[in-house]
Amino acid sequence: MTEINHANTAAIRHRSADTDCYAIDENWIEIRLHTGREIDRVEIIHGDPFMGGASQLDHWEGVSQEMIERFTFPQEITWSGKLCPKYKREQYYFRIHFGEERYYLTEDRLYSEEEFLTTTRRKNFYKFPWLNDGDIPRVPEWARDTIWYQIMPDRFAIGSN
Repeated sequence: MTEINHANTAAIRHRSADTDCYAIDENWIEIRLHTGREIDRVEIIHGDPFMGGASQLDHWEGVSQEMIERFTFPQEITWSGKLCPKYKREQYYFRIHFGEERYYLTEDRLYSEEEFLTTTRRKNFYKFPWLNDGDIPRVPEWARDTIWYQIMPDRFAIGSN
């Protein structure tokens, strides 16, 4: 295994669920990746998981798409990409640029470029299994123009009882 120690690799993270991978509407999903501030740019390589064949041993090659800096914090950047899965399912991994170096993040781990391009073992890419109608957030019509107040008193029933 090639040692990766130039960028803050501990800050690189992604979960293929919750706020890192979710449906926006009937056609689009949003994917997010978190990195340290030293990362220059990120690409997501994506496509239908079966475009290379039905077997997981078949060669799969996705399409590259540049991700944008969605949020920038003092110690972190959250990168974002919107994808439109042709068949409502998607497979993906990340190419992370740090100066002249490139890292590849798959579900199993972070690879150096040399290791990613020369390894013969099957890589575990991230999967968005299916764009389900029930997973799409929908605001009820009655709530669209509603003003909500959330009152959070700092304590209740002051006393010794």
